[in-house]
Amino acid sequence: MKLVMLPKTNQSGYYEIRLESIGGLGANLCQKMLGEFGVRYLGLNSASFSSYGSEKTGTPVKGYVRYSEAQKDIRVHSPVIEPHLLCIFHEM
Repeated sequence: MKLVMLPKTNQSGYYEIRLESIGGLGANLCQKMLGEFGVRYLGLNSASFSSYGSEKTGTPVKGYVRYSEAQKDIRVHSPVIEPHLLCIFHEM
């Protein structure tokens, strides 16, 4: 496995991604896949989770992913406020 250097980090040393969507468009699955991809194939530490209400099509969904270098633990588990990358699945 090739270790990857993060292109940018915030003051805590994390690269952060936020996904904005509505239910049924795949944002929840995408954040899970991004989190696992970072660990399995990029050699990074990763924390990923979603925030959503009732599980039905059309309700708001937010997904969050944090990456850190392999030697740095992720100790923040709050929603991403200032992401390096914002993914919008639906403009509404």
